[in-house]
Parts: sequence; C-alpha cells; structure tokens
Amino acid sequence: MSCIHFEKSNCAECDERKTVVAEEHKKKYILQNPEEQRVCKIKVDGCFNNDETAKKCDFLVLDCKGSQAFFVELKGAKLMRAIEQIDESISRKLHLLPGFKINARIVLSKDKTPNLKNNPKYIRFAKRLRDLGGTLKKGTRIIEESL
Repeated sequence: MSCIHFEKSNCAECDERKTVVAEEHKKKYILQNPEEQRVCKIKVDGCFNNDETAKKCDFLVLDCKGSQAFFVELKGAKLMRAIEQIDESISRKLHLLPGFKINARIVLSKDKTPNLKNNPKYIRFAKRLRDLGGTLKKGTRIIEESL
C-alpha cells in the first residue's frame, strides 16, 4: 500500500525516521520504527481536515509499507469524546486508506474512565476496529509501541 494521498500535503511529515512522536500538552504517542520504513505523521485537527464543524482526531500516523494507520487522539480525561473524534476521522479518511489496518490510540492526561466493557458505543467502536484489522489502545500520558 502507499501513502500517496498524504505525501504532498503541507500537513504531513513523511520520511524514514526511527521514532515518530505526536505530542500535545504533555501527552505523547511514540511509534518506534526500528527498520526505518517509510512513515507519515499527519496533523489532522486544524490542518489536514479543513471542515471546522467535523469532529476529528489530532494525528494520523501511517506505516506506508506495512499498511497500518494509527488514528491518534491526545485528550484530557474524556475517553468517549476521543472515541467519537477518532470514529468520525476514520469515516472521513477510510476511502484514502484501502488495504490499511485501522488502529486507534488514545492518550489521556488522566484516566477516570469506568469499566467500558458494557458501554454500547465503546463495544461498537472496538468491533469496527477489529473488522478493519486493527486495535484500540488507550493509555495515560504516553503510549509507546513499535512497528
């Protein structure tokens, strides 16, 4: 797969860096890229998605060779709001990501979230990600993972 739809955007940084960092207000998502594959970090909110009325996530990180997309939201404590933002961002960008596994990453400043296993919106969202070949991860202050 390819990142061609994103490479020419002024909102994207595409290269072979070993570490991709998306951060805002002391919250970070870090993606280690030890094999230095082509990756793109796209600033979605306030840049790539110019529809001001739409809910949108903060960043989209793409593993161009491995065909993985990571929709990233850096949030205070409102997990369900973060899920809504990522869900809408996926709906708006999915057509640009054929063949990509779609993942969601939510970094909260504090996690006051009750058990979500019975929340219908959370269950639907997690199932949607599974159907798209991806996963949902949430963490407090920082999430770090490798390709």
